[in-house]
Amino acid sequence: MKDFLLDIREVLAKAEDVLTFALAGEVDLPEDCQVEGDVTLSGICRNIGGSMFLLEGKLSYVAKGICARCLMSASAAVEADFAERFARNPEDEDIFSFTGDTLDLSEAVRQAVLLEYPEKLLCKADCKGICPVCGQILNERDCGCTAMGSDLEED
Repeated sequence: MKDFLLDIREVLAKAEDVLTFALAGEVDLPEDCQVEGDVTLSGICRNIGGSMFLLEGKLSYVAKGICARCLMSASAAVEADFAERFARNPEDEDIFSFTGDTLDLSEAVRQAVLLEYPEKLLCKADCKGICPVCGQILNERDCGCTAMGSDLEED
């Protein structure tokens, strides 16, 4: 699956040439970092000379998982800036390598998604969580024992 391939033939010719792009697709992620739908990346690719290209743009996706407070399903829209360099035979390990006339952005996108993935997801900003005494999901109804639960935390 190669959803994040960018054909750069238009900007290979000379430095400072610019290509606008928009790509979307699936990203191979660990089980604890799931995404709903496609990850999208849009921006510009600039030939900065010496067979080096700078990509700048916006990365967006919807993170999905389990609410950190009540353990129900949760999701959050994520939008982040994206900036990466690509070069033929780069000497710097922070620069992605490419061959031919196509940039494979898959690994750069995967890394960006992982870096921007929320530390914890909430089903809603004011999620009340689970009662530590009886296990009732407090968003659904109050159980009446939460006051006793808060007394237990003081001990």
